[in-house]
Amino acid sequence: MAETQVTGSSKPLSLPPSIVIVGGGAGGLVLATRLARKTYRDKLCRVTLVDDSLTHIWKPLLHEIAAGSLNSYEDELNYYSHAHRNHYVFQLGKLVGLNRQSKQISLASVSDSYGEVLVPARELSYDILILSLGSVGNYFGIPGVKEYCSVLDSRSKAEHLHSKILGAFMAGNTKDMAINAEFELNINIIGAGPTGVELASELNSTLPNFKEYGSDYIKSGSTKITLIEAGPSVLPGQSEKMILEATTAIKKMNIDLLLNTRVTEVTKESVIVDNREPLNSSITIWTTGVKAPDVLRRLDGLETNRNDQVVVNSTLQSVTDEHIYAIGDCAEFLSNGKRLAPRAQVAQQQAVFLAQSLINRCKDSASTDFHFDDKGTFVSLGNKNSVGTLLGTMFGSLNFHGFAAKIAYVLLYRQHQVELFGVYKTSILIFKDTLTRALGPKVKLH
Repeated sequence: MAETQVTGSSKPLSLPPSIVIVGGGAGGLVLATRLARKTYRDKLCRVTLVDDSLTHIWKPLLHEIAAGSLNSYEDELNYYSHAHRNHYVFQLGKLVGLNRQSKQISLASVSDSYGEVLVPARELSYDILILSLGSVGNYFGIPGVKEYCSVLDSRSKAEHLHSKILGAFMAGNTKDMAINAEFELNINIIGAGPTGVELASELNSTLPNFKEYGSDYIKSGSTKITLIEAGPSVLPGQSEKMILEATTAIKKMNIDLLLNTRVTEVTKESVIVDNREPLNSSITIWTTGVKAPDVLRRLDGLETNRNDQVVVNSTLQSVTDEHIYAIGDCAEFLSNGKRLAPRAQVAQQQAVFLAQSLINRCKDSASTDFHFDDKGTFVSLGNKNSVGTLLGTMFGSLNFHGFAAKIAYVLLYRQHQVELFGVYKTSILIFKDTLTRALGPKVKLH
């Protein structure tokens, strides 16, 4: 096979080089799509995307899946189909190992729900490897959190949470059973960052809809949502205007807000906190703190931080191995000396940057440094409300709230779809989604 020497490499790459991207989230999928589209005609590189799921769901939608306001099967993207249309290869599998000397990754076998092996364990070779594995919940060693809390770090876990909520209402709807007379649903959400606030608000919007579909026997006020935050305010790190608007909206929704309240333990039926009685809990949800997947700390000596994120330099390359890059939540990138927060916006910008950077590298062009351009933050507060701050406008920072902010929030998802499908297909998807929401039930009932 022919070889070419690239800038910054001590070893030659095969021609065309094999670029393997592990993780098909907001960053990895955009990177695979852009890179393959821009290089397939001249065969500049071979792009392979690896993920342990067959389908992609935009992670900021997980709170809607959990609350039942979004049917994940209607908004999913199939990797095999998308790969075929965009000229890259998809491989189903979970990353379990890395051999940097032989430039190979190890993928676990894939089994069905009955335990039958569908795809055997295998090795994939690469010239350039990009890790885009996202993040998982960080439990900080608090007793009971891992055992008794639901988390929103994947589609399957969001769907499982929805099933628990739906099951509780199904039990409460059994009018001939004594359980109905005692029905009480206490949902405790630990962490009042964007995910916690969005989930609490979405649940407040969707739970009343169950009464329209046969849950008339459930008494008004029998469900209670509590948002628990160890710090002094919701949305830590956001602007004072956003915090004020979000706090006002939460109080109007009759969501119990417990600030300066530290959780010390979680049991099957309660949340133990400092300085007050334990909170009864039917369903407990953990939305505070994330870390990179555990597998990264075991990947053949790659340097990681205490949250298992791969430490990268200004070009998003691992400081340990120049042939390995990391983007999104699983990478520690310092911007002006500060770690970037785990946000879809960061992963998307890094994907766009890295697509062009890899093209330049394959063409033996000089590398450039990644610079994050914060466009602002929007947080959903139910189906018709949102708060946000838009940065970088000609007027400086602009604060939004209400329906206008909700429109801006929705447009973020549509922008993601345009990146993946183009304007024409995204327009069709918007039309489809409008019809589905108009004709279907207000809450997912299965």
